[in-house]
Amino acid sequence: MDGLYSFFGALGNARESERYENPTIVVSNDGINWSSPNGVKAPYREHLQRMKSSLKKDVPKYGFWSDVDWMFENGKFSLYYRGCFIKASALKNRGAKSQNNSKKLTNNAQRTIVRQTSTDGISWTPLEAVYTSNSPYSPKNNHILSPSIVYTGKEYVSFEVENNISANFPGNDPSYIIRRTSNNGLDFSNFHQSKVVNFINKPWIKINSEYAPWHIQATYIDGYYFLCIAAGEVRKFTSDSLYLAFSKDGLNFKVLSKPFAEQNIYRSEYFSNEDRQ
Repeated sequence: MDGLYSFFGALGNARESERYENPTIVVSNDGINWSSPNGVKAPYREHLQRMKSSLKKDVPKYGFWSDVDWMFENGKFSLYYRGCFIKASALKNRGAKSQNNSKKLTNNAQRTIVRQTSTDGISWTPLEAVYTSNSPYSPKNNHILSPSIVYTGKEYVSFEVENNISANFPGNDPSYIIRRTSNNGLDFSNFHQSKVVNFINKPWIKINSEYAPWHIQATYIDGYYFLCIAAGEVRKFTSDSLYLAFSKDGLNFKVLSKPFAEQNIYRSEYFSNEDRQ
């Protein structure tokens, strides 16, 4: 049975939509009909994590999950996703009782990237903190948006979108993609040790000068890095064109000149059949 471990949420910018952003496990034999895998062991039925469904209109910020990414390497699934406006104590309560969490979850952060692993896609380890939106991992309270991780056979490489809201970026683009590295998939380079991805061309600005990457997904195939980029008006939290970019070094990317999908685009994925074997 082929498996996909993803997240399903209500589309739209309405505040209520975010309560449906829960890491969810589904599987399929044909890529069309999907269901929860038999025997899945998760604390919230088919969801690995879930926040309370009730919302208070007078609360400006509340906790939710988003931006799930997953990979399979060395016989293990690794599921990464982002906790937003969730207190460090709450993440500790949900997570593994580990030195890693004790170290990384000492202070509250607006956003925290976490990881769970599994050898069968059914039983998952408790979450571990990967990095947060606090220093030194990110400029204070940046979005660490849409992280996507690949394994090259030698190291783990993480790509994410950071909004251009501080004096830490090379130009005036609304957003930039940051590349981090790790030896174990859990401890990634800090922000100032990371690299800003360079695009040799930016075809999205021909459509709209305000367009920039909003959500991304990374793949590593036959020695090449690929980025599936949903570009749009980042400052309006939208994306309307989907592009494919490729790179040999993971830092300098060439983007195909024409988008292969347009209008109401969100985070999408590119993969080969080999990736899913």
